Amino acid sequence: MAATMLWSLVPRRNKFQTPGPLLERASHPKLFAELNKIASFLNEPVPHEVYLIPEVNAWVTERRGILSFRKRRILGIGLPLLSVLTVSELRAVLAHEFAHYYAGDTRLGPIVYRTRIAMARALENMASIGKYVRWILAQAIYISVMWILRWYWKLFFRLTQLVSRRPEYRADELACYIAGTEAMSTGLKKISASAQHFLFIGKWK
Repeated sequence: MAATMLWSLVPRRNKFQTPGPLLERASHPKLFAELNKIASFLNEPVPHEVYLIPEVNAWVTERRGILSFRKRRILGIGLPLLSVLTVSELRAVLAHEFAHYYAGDTRLGPIVYRTRIAMARALENMASIGKYVRWILAQAIYISVMWILRWYWKLFFRLTQLVSRRPEYRADELACYIAGTEAMSTGLKKISASAQHFLFIGKWK
């Protein structure tokens, strides 16, 4: 059990996979003009890579290049957003994502994500060895350890979820300041409705 837990907690290399087509500045000048405006307003660099993703969502992250100490900023923009949002609503969404850069959320987020993955991997691996625990004493120890792990996982997940809400509220506030409250409000409503629509279409298929 100890060996399984230690092996589960060993950090794995998180290889980046491109989430979709890379958007070039020359091919999409209006989009990058909006990115430049928001970046200039917040005094933040423009993302190094912008990808078109097949989701009703947008996100940002930072990745460290191979043999490089410098991080590159990555932005993902959902294709459905470009069809359902107005320019001002899309500006609010982009400002929300830039706010995560501005507040430094992209530095803390990956740490929490990797910790969750390691804990989930530990639970999964520990559950897989349960059938090999034969002795009564070993079974009692195994049940106790699994109970502690599950309890700690639930506590950690709830606490991190509670903490992660605050950056989202802060990002919404900054987006309202940049793009306007009305654009942010209507944009969120459209995103919620579109997400439910695409979820229904996916289940129907």
